[in-house]
Amino acid sequence: SLSVDVNPIPIKALTSHLGFGNYELRLPLLPLEKEKANVLVNAYKAFKAEE
Repeated sequence: SLSVDVNPIPIKALTSHLGFGNYELRLPLLPLEKEKANVLVNAYKAFKAEE
């Protein structure tokens, strides 16, 4: 699911969701679309549930 967008956008989005760092991006990087962010967070939750 980290491949939902170009690196490092998904990593920054996920770490921000978890409360680490911030989600500041410089051009040409743009924030994840809401649908892609939901896919990323749901995949992370599924991964954590398997631990």
